[in-house]
Amino acid sequence: MCSNIINDFTIEHANTVNSIGLTCSLENTVCDEDIRSDNIELYINDEVITEHMSMEFFKDEKLLHRDENGKVCKVGFISLMREHKRHQITKKLHEKHLQILSDNNFKQMQLTAILDGLAVWPLLLFKFETQEFKEMWVNEVFTYMIEILGYNSKKAKRLSNADMHDIAPLLRPQNKEWFSNWVKNSMALRMYKDIR
Repeated sequence: MCSNIINDFTIEHANTVNSIGLTCSLENTVCDEDIRSDNIELYINDEVITEHMSMEFFKDEKLLHRDENGKVCKVGFISLMREHKRHQITKKLHEKHLQILSDNNFKQMQLTAILDGLAVWPLLLFKFETQEFKEMWVNEVFTYMIEILGYNSKKAKRLSNADMHDIAPLLRPQNKEWFSNWVKNSMALRMYKDIR
């Protein structure tokens, strides 16, 4: 029943990155005619590197900011163990996910960014579901630039509204606390990315 949305092999392939020895196993798969839900364990050299990872695949879901329905992948949560963070694993996975989802006619990825995701997902060019969510994120970046980076408010204001590629290196400074470690834990922002 799951294969009418996306099959096991395809999900396993989407979560395998040979260049870094990344493999996976699917846990607790739940399916019905329109939805597939998976918990996913990631491994490098047979060592588990995820605290938790889940994805849901919808056959016919409302697309955000579009007046249509289509196949949607909702990233429930990706949490890597501390020693495996900052190695661009999420970025490499995301690149693979986009290709596999596109090949399988998915139209959009959706997620709720929390904790490290508040730094990762905007850098991977996910859009905020609402202007309010974007403003909340910009305000956090602004405050971080003043409190941690020591910028004056004029410079922080200009930079916090800059293009993501310009902001990215500032959120991961060499000798200061990274934005992903500093950001307030209570923030949860809905985001999406159209798949071409």
